[in-house]
Amino acid sequence: MSQRAYLTLAYGPQKLGTLRLLIATNVVPRTARNFLTLLQRTETDEEDGYLNSTFHRIIKGFMAQGGDFDRGDGTGGKSIYGPSFADENFVLGHDERGVLAMANSGPDTNGSQFYITFRPTPHLDGRHVVFGRVDLNDSESAAVLDALERVSTGREDRPKMVVRIVDCGVEGSGADNKVAAASAEVSKVSAPAGAKDADEIDLDDDDDEEGEDESGLKPTAQAPAAAATKDTDEIELDDDNEDEDESAMDKQNKEEEEVASPPRKGSKAALQARLRKLKMKMNQSRQLNKSEVQSEGERLGSEEGAAQHRRQQNKRDRDNRKKEW
Repeated sequence: MSQRAYLTLAYGPQKLGTLRLLIATNVVPRTARNFLTLLQRTETDEEDGYLNSTFHRIIKGFMAQGGDFDRGDGTGGKSIYGPSFADENFVLGHDERGVLAMANSGPDTNGSQFYITFRPTPHLDGRHVVFGRVDLNDSESAAVLDALERVSTGREDRPKMVVRIVDCGVEGSGADNKVAAASAEVSKVSAPAGAKDADEIDLDDDDDEEGEDESGLKPTAQAPAAAATKDTDEIELDDDNEDEDESAMDKQNKEEEEVASPPRKGSKAALQARLRKLKMKMNQSRQLNKSEVQSEGERLGSEEGAAQHRRQQNKRDRDNRKKEW
């Protein structure tokens, strides 16, 4: 059993069209109820919902992330159960384009942020709860998903013009009954063991990367976000022979490992991001110093002079690395 729902999107002043969704109310009733309830909230309701919220992060070839109706930057949002709720199950996988799943900032931190994939992302299985998909058999939905992926983005994968949900809701005459059925099913399902107290969950990150989550499925806070996490206990600094910045492929892999939530201030992930930036600056500085040493040797007009300056520079580099540790 699945419930049909929809999101109508606009990019700046231009209407993109409607994404029609299939929500797996029979597989993840608690997660489905959260999403469907937020879809049906209107401007007159006391509590906020998805209407007029934005997609704050879009990565071509990966995913689009939205659902932060509090701040619109991946650091806000909340569930209908409280600030967050536990992972329901990982029965459904990221096995195709158009998968709909919850962004998070680690285990059992689901709020309101969600993401839609642009390709299969099996590395996110077991980390993010999949609760539906885009109906790609619907020609308009397929075209809108293509248009969403082509949206022009800038720093931190933010769309250059706002991508907004201008209309949303649940389809079909039996929609209310199906949401009610999902609610009834929820009452039979206890929260997974080890669920965190919602009052202890803080998804805010005012100093986001790509941040990224780092982990990101970035919530790039809650961050699409999300987030798949690497072992943040492993903080890598420069090696004596390492003079090159991270490759583009390494950066892409890190980006895709974190859908979603940016690391919290003071967290190991945030420290790792700062150390990575320091690492890049140190490498650049070393390259510059080596060039200066070579130039000084040429100025002195002898290979011996150049060798002497290189030895002195190497000694300074070693001393600096000892101080860093």
